[in-house]
Amino acid sequence: MTVNTMAFPVSPGIEGMNTLAVFLNASHPAGGWHFGRGTRFDQAMVDIDFDDPADLAPAWRSYCSTRAP
Repeated sequence: MTVNTMAFPVSPGIEGMNTLAVFLNASHPAGGWHFGRGTRFDQAMVDIDFDDPADLAPAWRSYCSTRAP
């Protein structure tokens, strides 16, 4: 079974969601991702569905490295 959904940590509120969306749009210009069903702005973790499962791991590693203290 292929996994194509991963939970990404976000800062609270719309700004956290926007930061994640800007990152994903920049790293996936073809738009091969979307917010998971039931996503809300008050969540600390947001599910992202990738059209191509091969995009999941590189996006996760890159995003987490940008959030490192």
